[in-house]
Amino acid sequence: MSPQKSESDPGVSYAEAVAAYIGSRCGVGAERSWPTTHTLFCDETGNSGSRFNDPDQPLYAEGGWLVPHAACARLAGEFAEIETRFGYTPKTKGTRIKDSATGRTCIAAALEKLARDATPFFYVVEKRYFICAKAVETYFDPKYNPSIDPVETFDPRLRTLRADLLYGAPDAVVAAFADAFRQEDHVAIARIGADWANAMAACRQLGLATQLRVSLPMIAGHIEREFAKLRTTG
Repeated sequence: MSPQKSESDPGVSYAEAVAAYIGSRCGVGAERSWPTTHTLFCDETGNSGSRFNDPDQPLYAEGGWLVPHAACARLAGEFAEIETRFGYTPKTKGTRIKDSATGRTCIAAALEKLARDATPFFYVVEKRYFICAKAVETYFDPKYNPSIDPVETFDPRLRTLRADLLYGAPDAVVAAFADAFRQEDHVAIARIGADWANAMAACRQLGLATQLRVSLPMIAGHIEREFAKLRTTG
């Protein structure tokens, strides 16, 4: 059955959205456009690529502002006036601005203008926790682990709980898994899975350890095929 569409619904089906996301590989359909009301201006810090285990940069952060289209032109003009007043240009590096008293005053003036119309946006990801979440996807995927009920794929609470528990493993285990995944070493991923199970058993998480061990006899082959598939898709 097709989903019911309300007056506020843009009329885009789930299949159409997926097709757009993957580049319309299932065929060219009618062109659609999605009206927007805001522009997101953002920047990030702490991006270490696939090097998830990075003690020097343990966090990835991204922040910015959602600015209504109607306010963009006016704010751009106000920003230009503020830059001129404080002696900066659009090419001035942020480090130079934030490291001086004058620059911080300039930033405060700009933020005061923004706060009237725009909405701040900010999130932080701890990379160590991300590694544990990736381990959940690896060892507790119902496709690879027969002890996991397939319905759990659609229950983020259970997946989050498992990541919380795996987080208690020694740093050496977490770091080794991250490095093995980065190097696409399926054999090491299976070996580290046993280390992770032992760590969970030592923490008295016997049920979690048992479920993890169920995946180990076949996990190397499963992950090897997964890596191969990912390489073919770029």
